[in-house]
Parts: sequence; structure tokens; C-alpha cells
Amino acid sequence: MTNTGTKPIRPITVDIDLDLYGLDPYEFRIYAHIARRGDCYSNLKTMGAICNMSVRQAQYALKKLKDKNLITQKKRKGTTDLYQITDKSSWKQPNYNNELDNALEYFNRALIRRELKDYQGAFQDFQKSVELFEEELLQLGKHSTRKQKDIQDARKELIKTQEKIN
Repeated sequence: MTNTGTKPIRPITVDIDLDLYGLDPYEFRIYAHIARRGDCYSNLKTMGAICNMSVRQAQYALKKLKDKNLITQKKRKGTTDLYQITDKSSWKQPNYNNELDNALEYFNRALIRRELKDYQGAFQDFQKSVELFEEELLQLGKHSTRKQKDIQDARKELIKTQEKIN
């Protein structure tokens, strides 16, 4: 596949940790904008226009990305700031209790991790999904057959993943 010029369009790849981090669409788009450039000198108006968002949305996304240590910002006197992505080792650990708000999110995340052969991560996510499903069931009472089925499914997947680890 080619564009109007002579260079072929390259497909993008997204690291699993970034994909599962829980970024909102604005954060993800700003992150991609910075990552593509390596050293990003765009001003907020340009960044917002390129990323198809308002200046205010770009500001909020940049702040959240900085707070999570996914990017750095270097202030430069008399000109635009410099933004760069950071190494994964410096990222703050996401708080999945807040960002992934239910057991099904953990379950889906675990399935993706297992497909990518991250069995330890998948096992931990299946365990968390079982815990959250059980908490939900306690709150709903023992009457919810749907939640009981969800717990059974999560436990089965947990066992399958445990077998892959061993």
C-alpha cells in the first residue's frame, strides 16, 4: 500500500503495556504524535490541530501523560517545549482498580496477555477478575446466576493459564 508519494505506508505497532495501560483516546493520540516524532517541538495549537482535538484537550492529555511518566517535557525559554516519550521502566504503575472498573476488563486483558504468551501477567489478571466477580456476587447476593457463570469462566481460564505456566 502506498500513499500519494513514493514512500510506502508502514503499519504501526503498539506495545502491549501501552495498549493495556488504560489511556483515554486523547492521551493515546497525543502519545502517538510525540512518539512518531521522537523529539516533539509542536506548540499546543499545532498539536491539537494535528491530533484533531482542542488545545484544552491537548493540554489535559499532556498533563496526564506527564503525571504517568509516559512522556517528559523540557521547558525551553522563548520557544516551544520539547516533549519526548519515556522508557517503560520509568512509567508509573497504573492503578487498575480505578482505570479498569470491573472484573470483565481484567478478564479481557488476561485473554490478550495469554494470546501474547504473557502467562504470568494473564494469571494475575485472571486472579483479579475472579476476586472482583466474587465481590460483585456478594453485593448482588447469591441470586445472580450470570455472575456465578462469570466466576466459573474466569476460574476455568485461570486453571488453563496455570497449566501453561507449569
